[in-house]
Amino acid sequence: MEEFKYDSDKTRMENYRIWKEMNDIERALFNDKILSPMESARKFAKLYPKEKEVLVSRDWRKGTIWERR
Repeated sequence: MEEFKYDSDKTRMENYRIWKEMNDIERALFNDKILSPMESARKFAKLYPKEKEVLVSRDWRKGTIWERR
């Protein structure tokens, strides 16, 4: 069975669709219950949380030895 790898070049929705398809196939192979769309979305969110947007500011340098002059 191929392992899912999150591809940051694809959208979150594309990654979810690929993961969901792979997960459904794997569950069917092992006679496990196929997750509902809601269950799948929750599971995906736990396994692959959204990346937080980090804003880099130069203000942290003010008043330190790294302040640019």
